[in-house]
Amino acid sequence: MRVFGTASLENVSTRGALIQMDKPLWLGAQVDLSIKLPFEKASWMLYSAEVLRTEPTASGHRVAVEFSPAKPVFTDIA
Repeated sequence: MRVFGTASLENVSTRGALIQMDKPLWLGAQVDLSIKLPFEKASWMLYSAEVLRTEPTASGHRVAVEFSPAKPVFTDIA
């Protein structure tokens, strides 16, 4: 199943990220993330990740993911 959504990055580390999403995800789900970097030229980090934790919030869902592999792919296209 594919789910497309927009998320806000709350924090990021070399191993994973905590994101605020408008849609729920399930534990163990494999996801592909595109993180836009704040550079003048469009630049993106692309990661594959696994959902480790999810919790409902007043504005959506907070989701913790672990990157796999830990090294992103960099591109100028999302």
